[in-house]
Amino acid sequence: MRLDSAMPAILSPEYKDAQEACRKAHDPEERKVMCEGELLFLQRSPTAPEEAVRPADRPIEKEVPPGVIACAFCLHAVTTPAARIAVGGAHEHSCVNPHGLRFHFGCFADASCRPAGEPSVYWSWFPGFSWQVEVCPNCGEHLGWLFRSPDSLFHGLILDRLVEASGGS
Repeated sequence: MRLDSAMPAILSPEYKDAQEACRKAHDPEERKVMCEGELLFLQRSPTAPEEAVRPADRPIEKEVPPGVIACAFCLHAVTTPAARIAVGGAHEHSCVNPHGLRFHFGCFADASCRPAGEPSVYWSWFPGFSWQVEVCPNCGEHLGWLFRSPDSLFHGLILDRLVEASGGS
C-alpha cells in the first residue's frame, strides 16, 4: 500500500479540514502557506514541537562535542554545522502541515537519519521534490524529512529536535 494513497483515508477529517481551510483562504500568501504542507507518516500520535519532551537540563557540551549536531532526545550525532545548506534561498524554513502543526526546520546536505515509510510527493513543501520521514537511527524519534528530486536531495531537520554544543574550538 502506498503512503500517499492511504493517508487521506486514514486522516480524512483532518485532510478535509485542511483542504477546506486552503480553499477558503483569501490572501494569496496565506493560501500558499496553508496549501503547502505534507502528511506525516507516523506510527504514533504526533507531538507538537512545543509539547515535545526534552532531555533533562544538562550541560550538553560534555556530551555533544563541538562540530556535531545531535538528536535532542538521545544525543546521537546526526549531522554537522558544515552540512548546512540553503534551499529555496534559505537554510531555515517554517511550514505548516494539514493538521496545523508548524515545523521550523533547517536544510542539510548530509545527515545520518534513517528513512521511514515510502517517499511521497503528496503535500510536498518543495515543488519537484518527494519527501520521506526521517528518524533518529538510535532512538527512532522523528527528526525531519529526506527531500529528493531527480537530480538532488537534502535533509530537512526539525531544529528544536536537535542540539548543538555552543562555543568550543
